[in-house]
Amino acid sequence: MNEQTRKKILQSTPHPKGIRKVDRKRLIAQLARAEPPLDYDRYIRSKSWQIKRQKFLAHYNCQCVLCGSKEHLHVHHLHYKTLGNEGVEDVIVCCRRCHFIEHFKKS
Repeated sequence: MNEQTRKKILQSTPHPKGIRKVDRKRLIAQLARAEPPLDYDRYIRSKSWQIKRQKFLAHYNCQCVLCGSKEHLHVHHLHYKTLGNEGVEDVIVCCRRCHFIEHFKKS
């Protein structure tokens, strides 16, 4: 993704704090429909995931692939098909803001 595309995405997408209450309710409902597998929370807390997470952060140079931020980084699953056997093609590293936006875009 080039810099111009990245800027367009960030400018056209509201910051989480700027999203209206109605939008928040809609987002919560949408996220509930796109729920990960039931054991997802347990997996995310596992030693195995923590090791993989560090590998993914290093692969993406510890910065958000969408905006370049190096703060409040999350590893976002693009899908849950390979949960437990993720590769770098199955996840992206993004900051908290962009992670929220990624989930909001799926609606």
